[in-house]
Amino acid sequence: MHPPPFEVVSGLEHTSHGAMALALAAEFDDVDLDDVEAALFALAGQLKPLADAPEEQQLALVGDVLASELFVTTRAAATLDDLLFHRVAISGRGQGVICALIAVEAARIAGIPLGIVASKGGVYVAHPRAVAPLVLVPERGWPAIDARDLDDPDLAWHCPHETAGLVLGVVLARARRVGLIDIQLRAAQMCMALPVDDDERHKLKMQLASVRARLN
Repeated sequence: MHPPPFEVVSGLEHTSHGAMALALAAEFDDVDLDDVEAALFALAGQLKPLADAPEEQQLALVGDVLASELFVTTRAAATLDDLLFHRVAISGRGQGVICALIAVEAARIAGIPLGIVASKGGVYVAHPRAVAPLVLVPERGWPAIDARDLDDPDLAWHCPHETAGLVLGVVLARARRVGLIDIQLRAAQMCMALPVDDDERHKLKMQLASVRARLN
């Protein structure tokens, strides 16, 4: 089985972070849903007992599990392997934004409602029902910190569509750095399928035109 096309998933008003990330990854690589689901359910199995813990404790407890199961890499590869949801889910290692998405999806399967909060300063995992403003940082050890200590007024909840935009931005930057023009073009085209306001759509059109100009 394979995920539905990205344009289909991105056109849905309601979808999950996992479904969006898988559809995105499938635009750049072959995705076997059975292998990905096996990896996600294995991680979810370790998280499931935490669903019975008080909601105020769940986020930190999830971080304790992730610290030994999901390794966040800091060195950018020359390929997209560490930026593709399915490959990171199976290998257990990848860039922070993808690891955060895997954490959220595995927690969803386990019955723990986590989400993504982000800004230009970073991407984090948070619990929407927790009173304390804690976030998990996708880095070594998955520490839980007080979001107020980040002193970032732009930090906000991100839906799957918004998070996909962040991932595509990272893919574009990677492809530009290593000279993968075809990947740049596809990522820029995919950005145009996301629901954005008029100002952002103008920026995305300019981005796509710039990539196309480099192909000529």
